[in-house]
Amino acid sequence: MSLILYFLRHGETEESLRGGFCGSLDSPLTSDGRLMAEDFALTYAALPWIAVYSSPLKRAQDTAKPLCAAIGMRMQIRDGLREIAVLYEDVFKEKSILNPVICSFKHRGCHDEQCQ
Repeated sequence: MSLILYFLRHGETEESLRGGFCGSLDSPLTSDGRLMAEDFALTYAALPWIAVYSSPLKRAQDTAKPLCAAIGMRMQIRDGLREIAVLYEDVFKEKSILNPVICSFKHRGCHDEQCQ
């Protein structure tokens, strides 16, 4: 038997909507970010979940809540999953690296040139 781990980045936040990165700041989910979390829960709720872990940041917990509700499982908070304080602009030289990911959730397979 094998173990499959799913890592889910939090839904859209006010900061990511502006093209920035939250890092250790706890920017809240936007309404689209909450819809992303609900879409994930609807899509993946049928999988055989053993546990759901989240960082203590509210945006991460708010992203995991719909899945936990759908599968009837308690979220387990782990401080070790907290994002580290780093200048993401140094890590991702171009902020557009996340555009296809954000756009695919927001526009359900968008082919807009900003997503390419």
